Amino acid sequence: MQDSKILVVDDDLMIRDMLYDFLQEKGYDVVSAADSSSAITAVNSRKFDAIILDFKLPEVDGITLMARVKQKYPKIPIIMITGYPSESSRDQAYQSGAAAFIEKPFKVTKLVATLKRAIRESKRA
Repeated sequence: MQDSKILVVDDDLMIRDMLYDFLQEKGYDVVSAADSSSAITAVNSRKFDAIILDFKLPEVDGITLMARVKQKYPKIPIIMITGYPSESSRDQAYQSGAAAFIEKPFKVTKLVATLKRAIRESKRA
């Protein structure tokens, strides 16, 4: 799993930096983006093994961004994270192709375990 390329997309600088630092310490190659346009640029410029994506983003929401990514790269696992969980948002995320849905605040160890599983399963597919 080390050397896996991960894109972290979150408009919250503190969460983005925390995930960036933690994942790098775990041996992942991490790129971060604060918004959907930066995320699309990143996805179009290199291959990622997984994306950690915030549900609520300023320009385009996470569901719309996930749909755009999945249209071009259908096998990439996307882990949706949110500070505004609801049954509706969870259902929407899974119906749109999310590999997992995690509520903020979360334990980074749980997120990493979910990330490892999603990458492993995507490589088997």
